[in-house]
Amino acid sequence: MGQLKLQKPKVIIMDVIGTAVKLGFIEKILIPYVKSDIKEYLTEKWTDKNLKKNIERMRKESEKDGESGAKIAAANAPEAEQQESVATYVLAAVDAKKESKGLQMFKFYMWFYGFEKGKLETPVYSDVPIQARKWKDMDVKLYMLSNGWTEFTKRALSKTSHGDLNLLIDGHYDSSEGQLNNKETYTKLLAKLKVKPDECLFMTKSAEAAHAAKEAGISILLVLTHRKNIEKLTEEEKQMPRIRSFNELEFSSKEGGGEGAAQPPAEANA
Repeated sequence: MGQLKLQKPKVIIMDVIGTAVKLGFIEKILIPYVKSDIKEYLTEKWTDKNLKKNIERMRKESEKDGESGAKIAAANAPEAEQQESVATYVLAAVDAKKESKGLQMFKFYMWFYGFEKGKLETPVYSDVPIQARKWKDMDVKLYMLSNGWTEFTKRALSKTSHGDLNLLIDGHYDSSEGQLNNKETYTKLLAKLKVKPDECLFMTKSAEAAHAAKEAGISILLVLTHRKNIEKLTEEEKQMPRIRSFNELEFSSKEGGGEGAAQPPAEANA
């Protein structure tokens, strides 16, 4: 594999899952944790105001399901009955891949608990902290852009397989700025960061997100570790500059982006 040399940007923006954090983090680690530890979490945090708020949200959502689906017991029901009904509802919803505000916030706060108790650790690619430290030494700012919630990203990156990555990150943004496949999201983000499009590099696993960032004038770089994901690209997407590892990326001392600079050598596409 060859090196890809780009002009040094002032700012790097990257998405999280699949770029910095290993693919499968949610399906292989976070969801199984919910299934295995939900009763412990409910017992330990039962009086917590955020838990109570999220249970009330889910209770209202469960009532809207009508006769179908599990129901959460009334707030005046015995504590044990309430806890059992919450666990039943959440596990059924997770298995059915149900999405709702209450359920999502419940999971977020349960994962926060897991990080605090040392039961969860975020698996990051080993090349990420190595290169992020180099970029910091080069005075390149690093920002994370997530489809999820900023608070979760911060918590997850504070407890990783390579320590607290937040020490290397200058800021976090999420989909409250807009969808990652929307050009306006990146235009808005550039304004907040007070940088020009050609001073910014966006690193992502998503060709769709890369296309949107490119429309906003930002230099782009696909990060695709697995060959199967490369094979899924269209012929047009395969022309986008890409790397398999952050270690393949090298910056020249001159600042700026530049569309012409972001072209990978043939061996980097292999």
